[in-house]
Amino acid sequence: IATVSKALNDSHEISIELKKKIKSYAEEIGYKKNYSALALRTKKSIKNIAVIIPNFYNFFFNEVIKGINDASRAYGYNTIVLESNDSIKREKELLDYLLTGIADGLIISPSSETIELESHDHLVDFNKRIPVVLFDKIFEGIKCGKITNDNRNCSYRVTQKLIDIGCRKIGLMSDMYKLNIAKERISGFKTAIQEAGLELKKSDMFFYSQELFYTHQLQIFMNSGYDGLFCMEENSLIKVKNFIARSKSTLFEKLKIVGYYSRKVYRKDVINEVEPNYIYVDQKGYKMGQESLKLLLKRFDNNNNSINELIIIDSEIQNFE
Repeated sequence: IATVSKALNDSHEISIELKKKIKSYAEEIGYKKNYSALALRTKKSIKNIAVIIPNFYNFFFNEVIKGINDASRAYGYNTIVLESNDSIKREKELLDYLLTGIADGLIISPSSETIELESHDHLVDFNKRIPVVLFDKIFEGIKCGKITNDNRNCSYRVTQKLIDIGCRKIGLMSDMYKLNIAKERISGFKTAIQEAGLELKKSDMFFYSQELFYTHQLQIFMNSGYDGLFCMEENSLIKVKNFIARSKSTLFEKLKIVGYYSRKVYRKDVINEVEPNYIYVDQKGYKMGQESLKLLLKRFDNNNNSINELIIIDSEIQNFE
């Protein structure tokens, strides 16, 4: 036992050849160091919170991480941030890694593949061993803390705002239309359009895939004569902004646009001056991160018994005032 322990901890007391042999066998049998057991042995608490997000380039997830980090420090915890790259395979690999005992709890926004395939067993099983909180994209098949936005209500309100300022031909654009949060936003959009008695054709909703996106499709959609446009997530807003900037056309000067984006990447006074035609939806990512951590701590305080609680964070609508 002592020899194996020294080899796995790269001790200079063991020969290089023997270390290679032991490490090779450990890899073959799938051995992973158990940090929880190590903490018990050394009488040191790990106090780590793992956070898994789909990607790092979305400002919303950065805001959530900031909220979790700040709240974690206040309670004496550290955070480990990992990226699933929106892949269920990678998500499972990360959960397997966390089962080594490196973290006391997990806050996760499940991958799009996990939600689309309705394949939740790996998260259900993980939650039986390590407490889980789901944020942003959630589902009912797991008893844990859940936190998300007021997706339907917010979508309804911003569409009404477009209608109130005179928009009568409103388009919608999205690359995440298969997810539940997108379906809620689409529902709010449609309800507002129907209540206003406006026409909505199938072609007025441009659904696309990031992997199969072609600029000419966006060009056809943008040239359809819309006076209002709802970009249902950050990717769509970026694509529209880039398209308008490249086109240099006066056709879009009066186009009113709704987009999901973190207000903190802009200065408020600059936005109001140079982007009067935009509404920005702030999903309150920082607050969501803080509340996610508090939900996880409730699980700890409840002696690891399930906390099946749902929190809805109200989004903030800015501009067009």
